[in-house]
Amino acid sequence: MKKKLLITLIAGMAITFTLNSCYYDQFQELHPSLNTACDSSAATYSGDVNKIVNAYCIGCHGSSGSGGVSLNSFDNVKAAAANNKLMNALTGNGVPSMPPNTHLDDCKIGSIRHWIQSGMPNN
Repeated sequence: MKKKLLITLIAGMAITFTLNSCYYDQFQELHPSLNTACDSSAATYSGDVNKIVNAYCIGCHGSSGSGGVSLNSFDNVKAAAANNKLMNALTGNGVPSMPPNTHLDDCKIGSIRHWIQSGMPNN
């Protein structure tokens, strides 16, 4: 009886050790092609902000301007950023969080925030 218990215990420990030693949680190392570091400090309108707006906002806030907000041009995006409507919507600060049914990741929000803090240049 003791021998069976000892064998079972050793087998259980060996299985546990084997499974735990195979655990690998370094996402960047597992998926190097997806290893895109976020550098929002280099954000530009044409390189970042406009792409984010076109991908996540323009469907509702194009020329028709859902909710009275149109983001179909640089001037409109700049105006929404200048009066805090853009960041308030992206962070859900006092208004419904945008885009609906999803949330922009911190890198995208950081890129827009940096662009705003940089004076909203048309670059």
